[in-house]
Amino acid sequence: MVGNLVGSEGGEFVFEPQPEPLSPTTQQFDGRALKMREELGGLQKEIAAKQDVLPRIQQSIQAETVKTLN
Repeated sequence: MVGNLVGSEGGEFVFEPQPEPLSPTTQQFDGRALKMREELGGLQKEIAAKQDVLPRIQQSIQAETVKTLN
């Protein structure tokens, strides 16, 4: 990044972002994040499967309601 500092009298200063070193904590976080993503993927598949069944259940309920009312 290049720019003037607030309150400076001109001149440019160069700031180079330094990458953060990896630590054992970072590695553990990455492992947990990967596991959570896998779990999320599984849950999304379960939700999709249940959403496919939902219309059939709703139709069944409506049919039973009609039978009960008649």
